Amino acid sequence: MSEQPEGNDGPTNAPEGHSPATPPERARDQAPAQPAQPPGQPQYGRPYRRPKFGPFLLTGAIVGLLVAMVIDLLGPQVPGYSAGSVLGFIGLSFAALGALLGGVVAALLDRKS
Repeated sequence: MSEQPEGNDGPTNAPEGHSPATPPERARDQAPAQPAQPPGQPQYGRPYRRPKFGPFLLTGAIVGLLVAMVIDLLGPQVPGYSAGSVLGFIGLSFAALGALLGGVVAALLDRKS
Protein backbone atom coordinates (compact mmCIF):
# COMPACT_ATOMS: atom_id res chain seq x y z
CA MET A 1 0.00 0.00 0.00
CA SER A 2 1.14 3.54 -0.69
CA GLU A 3 1.41 6.01 2.08
CA GLN A 4 -1.14 8.82 2.10
CA PRO A 5 -0.77 12.10 3.96
CA GLU A 6 -2.38 12.17 7.34
CA GLY A 7 -6.06 13.16 7.25
CA ASN A 8 -6.51 12.28 3.57
CA ASP A 9 -8.67 9.21 3.10
CA GLY A 10 -8.39 9.21 -0.68
CA PRO A 11 -10.78 10.61 -3.25
CA THR A 12 -13.91 12.29 -1.95
CA ASN A 13 -17.30 12.97 -3.44
CA ALA A 14 -17.17 16.65 -2.45
CA PRO A 15 -18.28 19.07 -5.17
CA GLU A 16 -15.61 21.08 -6.92
CA GLY A 17 -14.44 24.02 -4.84
CA HIS A 18 -15.42 22.40 -1.55
CA SER A 19 -12.99 20.67 0.70
CA PRO A 20 -14.13 17.57 2.56
CA ALA A 21 -13.82 19.54 5.82
CA THR A 22 -16.23 22.23 4.62
CA PRO A 23 -19.78 21.03 4.14
CA PRO A 24 -21.42 22.29 0.93
CA GLU A 25 -24.06 24.18 2.96
CA ARG A 26 -21.43 26.31 4.71
CA ALA A 27 -19.37 26.80 1.57
CA ARG A 28 -22.44 28.04 -0.32
CA ASP A 29 -22.96 30.78 2.30
CA GLN A 30 -19.41 32.03 1.98
CA ALA A 31 -19.02 34.70 -0.69
CA PRO A 32 -15.88 34.80 -2.81
CA ALA A 33 -13.30 37.27 -1.57
CA GLN A 34 -13.42 39.42 -4.71
CA PRO A 35 -14.74 38.73 -8.20
CA ALA A 36 -12.07 38.29 -10.80
CA GLN A 37 -11.86 41.16 -13.28
CA PRO A 38 -10.23 40.89 -16.66
CA PRO A 39 -6.90 42.71 -17.00
CA GLY A 40 -7.21 46.25 -18.29
CA GLN A 41 -10.54 46.91 -16.57
CA PRO A 42 -10.53 50.08 -14.44
CA GLN A 43 -10.74 49.55 -10.71
CA TYR A 44 -13.39 51.75 -9.19
CA GLY A 45 -13.47 52.74 -5.54
CA ARG A 46 -16.52 53.61 -3.54
CA PRO A 47 -19.79 53.67 -5.47
CA TYR A 48 -21.43 57.06 -5.94
CA ARG A 49 -24.24 57.51 -3.43
CA ARG A 50 -26.69 60.24 -4.29
CA PRO A 51 -28.95 61.67 -1.60
CA LYS A 52 -32.67 61.23 -2.18
CA PHE A 53 -34.27 64.64 -2.47
CA GLY A 54 -37.76 63.57 -1.35
CA PRO A 55 -36.88 62.85 2.30
CA PHE A 56 -34.93 66.12 2.53
CA LEU A 57 -37.87 68.11 1.16
CA LEU A 58 -40.35 66.34 3.43
CA THR A 59 -38.19 66.79 6.52
CA GLY A 60 -37.72 70.49 5.75
CA ALA A 61 -41.46 70.96 5.31
CA ILE A 62 -42.25 69.20 8.60
CA VAL A 63 -39.64 71.24 10.48
CA GLY A 64 -41.04 74.43 8.93
CA LEU A 65 -44.56 73.47 9.99
CA LEU A 66 -43.38 72.77 13.55
CA VAL A 67 -41.65 76.16 13.70
CA ALA A 68 -44.87 77.80 12.48
CA MET A 69 -46.85 76.04 15.21
CA VAL A 70 -44.47 77.28 17.88
CA ILE A 71 -44.64 80.83 16.51
CA ASP A 72 -48.44 80.66 16.42
CA LEU A 73 -48.68 79.39 19.99
CA LEU A 74 -46.15 81.83 21.46
CA GLY A 75 -46.86 84.85 19.26
CA PRO A 76 -49.44 87.58 19.84
CA GLN A 77 -53.08 87.18 18.75
CA VAL A 78 -53.82 88.82 15.43
CA PRO A 79 -57.08 90.79 15.64
CA GLY A 80 -59.65 89.77 13.07
CA TYR A 81 -58.14 86.33 12.39
CA SER A 82 -58.60 83.08 14.23
CA ALA A 83 -55.61 81.12 15.53
CA GLY A 84 -56.32 78.39 12.97
CA SER A 85 -56.24 80.73 10.00
CA VAL A 86 -52.98 82.31 11.20
CA LEU A 87 -51.49 78.85 11.69
CA GLY A 88 -52.62 77.83 8.21
CA PHE A 89 -51.06 80.88 6.59
CA ILE A 90 -47.73 80.85 8.37
CA GLY A 91 -47.71 77.03 8.39
CA LEU A 92 -47.85 76.86 4.60
CA SER A 93 -45.29 79.64 4.30
CA PHE A 94 -42.82 78.05 6.71
CA ALA A 95 -43.39 74.57 5.27
CA ALA A 96 -42.52 75.91 1.80
CA LEU A 97 -39.42 77.65 3.17
CA GLY A 98 -38.40 74.49 5.06
CA ALA A 99 -38.81 72.38 1.94
CA LEU A 100 -36.72 74.89 0.01
CA LEU A 101 -33.97 74.75 2.63
CA GLY A 102 -34.14 70.94 2.65
CA GLY A 103 -33.69 70.94 -1.12
CA VAL A 104 -30.68 73.25 -0.83
CA VAL A 105 -29.09 70.94 1.75
CA ALA A 106 -29.71 67.91 -0.48
CA ALA A 107 -28.21 69.72 -3.48
CA LEU A 108 -25.13 70.67 -1.47
CA LEU A 109 -24.70 67.08 -0.27
CA ASP A 110 -25.16 65.87 -3.84
CA ARG A 111 -22.38 68.14 -5.06
CA LYS A 112 -20.10 67.08 -2.22
CA SER A 113 -20.37 63.36 -2.95
